[in-house]
Amino acid sequence: MNRKKLIVILLLSVLYGCKERASIQDASAEMLDMSSAKVGTFSDFADRLFSGAECIAFTFDDKDAMFSSVDKVVCHSGCYYLMDGSLGKLVVADSNGKVISTIGRRGRGSDEFLQITDFDVDSDGSVWILDGRKDKLFHYSDVYSFMNSKKLPYEISHIKCLPDNRMLVELSSWDKSRYKGRQVIIVDAEFNVIGELLDYCLFDPDYELPSVGFSDCGETVLYHRPVDDMVYRIAYDGSLVQSYYFDFGPRTVPEQARKSIERYWKDYKNYTTLVQSVYIDENVAIGKLLDSGKYVDFIFDRQSDIVFLRDKTYENMHFLGYFGDKVMFLVPAGADIDDMALKDHFGMDNSENDLLIVINADIVDNDKK
Repeated sequence: MNRKKLIVILLLSVLYGCKERASIQDASAEMLDMSSAKVGTFSDFADRLFSGAECIAFTFDDKDAMFSSVDKVVCHSGCYYLMDGSLGKLVVADSNGKVISTIGRRGRGSDEFLQITDFDVDSDGSVWILDGRKDKLFHYSDVYSFMNSKKLPYEISHIKCLPDNRMLVELSSWDKSRYKGRQVIIVDAEFNVIGELLDYCLFDPDYELPSVGFSDCGETVLYHRPVDDMVYRIAYDGSLVQSYYFDFGPRTVPEQARKSIERYWKDYKNYTTLVQSVYIDENVAIGKLLDSGKYVDFIFDRQSDIVFLRDKTYENMHFLGYFGDKVMFLVPAGADIDDMALKDHFGMDNSENDLLIVINADIVDNDKK
């Protein structure tokens, strides 16, 4: 076995101190050493970052479809599905950025949700909205009409549709069902559990950091839940393919601070950890950190061993997520973009519209060709 992988496995047994499931024990973790990498900025990386990128301005005909923020994006059949958790909205925009529909509505009726905790779009174009307050899953057709809702047998934080009407499910850390302590399970169309992938180890049941849970990465799914520096790659058949460990050296969050985030929040100024989501391939890792108590986007060039951090010039451009091999950043409406390379690459000055920057995940590889 590769010595670095062996070291990571031994390290994880110390860090997590819990009995992990057989599927995880069979997968050796690949280390991404962030602690010894050289550090650069997005300004240093701008030409590579925007090479071949696309800039999409969102437009609205209906003010009721406007969103205030975007917590998650899913791409399907050329459309962008954008979740605004604060307003309880799920809107659909076409490939040109025009918002063409909203899905569902907020309320207390049997066909209404109280909040959008998570959502996904399956291979047929059906939309599934998770309401964590009602503990219900709402099903909408590929033309966004309400189909039905299902009361859930356990508390869920995130979902990911798989082929054959199966679903990856992240159980909430506070779930009290018979599956208490399980973190990731696989269910069938009736929500019968047909597989168990991960158990909770070190976690805080009373406090959560930003996370999208599962993200589509082409032929696999990447899964991450803060506060954890492990990322898992899961195949569409539900098997664990690979695990990754982000090593932050002495800035790694210690055990007690993972278990009680709020109590040790002041100490987080001394720590670095992954939040939201992270894209990983053999050349690059792209995502968001909680670093010294602040959220900072990063691009890790694994070939050159350089971590590029979002700097002041790009403070208004935020990592949103990815789908397949497309990584997305959002620039809010009205943001000052005079100093950004957006002006040079896309000919844009300050915009009255939210801007979606879609880049190719092979930015590192392209630069080396």
